[in-house]
Formats: sequence, structure tokens, C-alpha cells
Amino acid sequence: MAVSSLFAAFLPLALALVMFGLGLALTTADFVRVLRYPKATVVALVCQMVVLPTVCLGLVYLFRLGRRRSRR
Repeated sequence: MAVSSLFAAFLPLALALVMFGLGLALTTADFVRVLRYPKATVVALVCQMVVLPTVCLGLVYLFRLGRRRSRR
């Protein structure tokens, strides 16, 4: 149980550190590029919000990963 608690605390902190580092690397030109080419941003957001969850749900049904009832 202690190892699980360690991972539960360490992984979000590691992710926050990586995201902070990536954010520090952004320049003004990166934001201008997003405003200049909004189609790429919209396509990426649609893929992440619609396509990815749909594929995951399909995999859940394909491999029958739903809830399992306990055998009592």
C-alpha cells in the first residue's frame, strides 16, 4: 500500500514538472501560429475530445472490459 501512495503522490508532481517545463519553452511565435492556423488546433481538440474516447470505448467493448460480477 505504501508503494501505491508513493506513486499517487509522485506521478502528479512529475507530470506538473514536465508540463511546467514545456510551458516555459513556449514563445510568442507559438501563440501567433495557433491564431494564424486555427484549423489545426480545432482538429486536434476534436480528435482528443471525440475520437480518442470513442476509440477507447470501442476497445472496452471489443475486449469485454466492463464490470465483472463477483462470484459469491
